Amino acid sequence: MIRAGAVGAAAVLATVLAGCAGRPAAPRGPRDALDWRSPWSAVGGPGAGAASPAVGGDGAGVVVSSEPWAFGAAPGRVIRTRRLRVYTTLERGLLLDRAPAFLEAALTHYAGAVTRLPGPDAPLDTYIMAGRAQWFRLAQAVLGERSGALGTVGRGGFAQGGRGYFFDIGPADTLAIAAHEGWHQYTQRVFRQRLPLWAEEGMATYMEGHKWVNDRPVFLPWRNTERFDRLRLAQGGDQSLALPELLRASPEVLLGTGTGERALVYYAQLWALMHFLMEGQGGKHRPAVERMLRDAAQGTLAAAVRASASGRAAGLRADGLADLGPAVFEAYTGESPEALDEAYRAFVQRLVRSNVRGAIVEGVSPFAAADAP
Repeated sequence: MIRAGAVGAAAVLATVLAGCAGRPAAPRGPRDALDWRSPWSAVGGPGAGAASPAVGGDGAGVVVSSEPWAFGAAPGRVIRTRRLRVYTTLERGLLLDRAPAFLEAALTHYAGAVTRLPGPDAPLDTYIMAGRAQWFRLAQAVLGERSGALGTVGRGGFAQGGRGYFFDIGPADTLAIAAHEGWHQYTQRVFRQRLPLWAEEGMATYMEGHKWVNDRPVFLPWRNTERFDRLRLAQGGDQSLALPELLRASPEVLLGTGTGERALVYYAQLWALMHFLMEGQGGKHRPAVERMLRDAAQGTLAAAVRASASGRAAGLRADGLADLGPAVFEAYTGESPEALDEAYRAFVQRLVRSNVRGAIVEGVSPFAAADAP
């Protein structure tokens, strides 16, 4: 993932090659013979837009131990929590103080934000380097030849093989990236089957939103001004993809436009799509999202799609070459992307209207319960 300040083809390409292209590591069970287009899998628990419980931001009650560690000649430490090992060359500062508790809270959020999902069966490893040079050397060791595109990325991070790799770009931006990539990190370790790219990346953007209350992280899916502002700009400039296109799209393809702008719009649209599925049309599609995530976790998603009566799913059973993104969408929602496109567009139009940004800043749904589109 990159921050908006690092927009550009090389930066988005780094996201594609690194954070968004890591193979799942140590799955908990055998994968179905049907291989999904997305390299990850997704998760989510109860309460669309609801806050996840706060966890102490100073690490109190979270850190189990802290031991010496080194990255080459650079001294550091490994900080252990109940479910994480944080390897870092940071010496002091707010990021070091907050990261362990933030990452623990994020794990809780991933496994409970949409529906109850399993947690990792072994600690997750996260690397937070003091500077970009250390991070890039680490990326070279992890990604090999694929690390080349990261050479021009000034602000970013990635997940690979169930591990997260970040460096200090300030507490706010570093932790925002960690919230997104931590989702990929989590799903790479936990899920038995992958989700299509739209669902994996959509859930990652859904997991980004958070704020600090009394030095404690509180996760709020609606609190994402970066995605909201990008969505609003895209609507004003008519840059948005129709729903069928969005479900088939990928950052790699969008890079063909020559800039990273369309890829950032893509992520913003996926953020809006997840909120549409959770709240739009009176929340009618939320059970489908919950079921899709549980099936992916349990390894039954492919069978559910094959069993679907939709034409796309029938094609999938026949030759395995169907467009998987729309096939999964239709199998779980019971409606085609073409049929839901108008409702999705109407949801987005209402979302970006001029008087709702305050709700986004607060992290609450801009749609009143009685007025949800």
